[in-house]
Parts: sequence; structure tokens; C-alpha cells
Amino acid sequence: PMRERGWGRVIQIATMAAMIPTSAQPDYGPAKAAMLNMSLGLSKALSYSGVTVNSVSPGMIRTPGLEDFLRTFAARRGWGDDIDKAAEYILKGTGQTVNRIGTVEDVAYAVAYLASPLADFVNGVNIHLDGGATSNLY
Repeated sequence: PMRERGWGRVIQIATMAAMIPTSAQPDYGPAKAAMLNMSLGLSKALSYSGVTVNSVSPGMIRTPGLEDFLRTFAARRGWGDDIDKAAEYILKGTGQTVNRIGTVEDVAYAVAYLASPLADFVNGVNIHLDGGATSNLY
């Protein structure tokens, strides 16, 4: 239907683990890397159709899962339930150049942009939404 209309958006949510896999989840990063490859391939398969295919790769985003992790991390360090102290400690080791953890709104803003007519010329792109932590050019 998007091809028939001559306009549409496919937006995949990946993760920075697709480019920087971790030992904690050896299957997750490669699976998301495959998603990025599929997105790029699909963007080419839909050439000249008016349908764009892009992805967003969030880094550390404040979610209930991350807060649970920070709580556990703080407790193991003897900081009680001080998740802000845990977040500050972890941020220093990420290489981020933005001094905060990302929010779900940050992800939503990127997706809203890609879904809008403002992104008509953006196709086959993966947005690194990681507070500047990525150490490569694309």
C-alpha cells in the first residue's frame, strides 16, 4: 500500500549494541546488526517508490529496565538505592559527550522526524541516538 500511494515510512528501532556488541548479550547485538542490514537493503529495494526505510539506534535510555540495572549497580557498590550516583558513574565510562541518560522522548523525537515529510531526503540511514558515545563516523 505504501508503494501504491507513492509515500511511506519504515522505521526500525535497533540499538547501539548492533555496532558495539556486549558480552552480556552476545546474541542481541548481532540480531540488531542484521536488522540494520535489512533496513539498508529494503531502502534500496524500495528505490524511487516514495517509501523510505531508516533506523534509530538508541544508546543508554532511561527505561524501567535501565533503572533496575542502576539500582542493582548502586547496591553492589554500597551506594544503597542512589541510582543517580550509579548513572553518573556509568556515564563517565560510556564516552558520551552529553552529560545525561537519554529519554524515551529522545527516541520518539527521532522517530517523529523520520516519519515526517521533513525527512523525505533521508533514506537508508541509521541515527545513532547515543549522546555522542559512538566513536565512528556513521
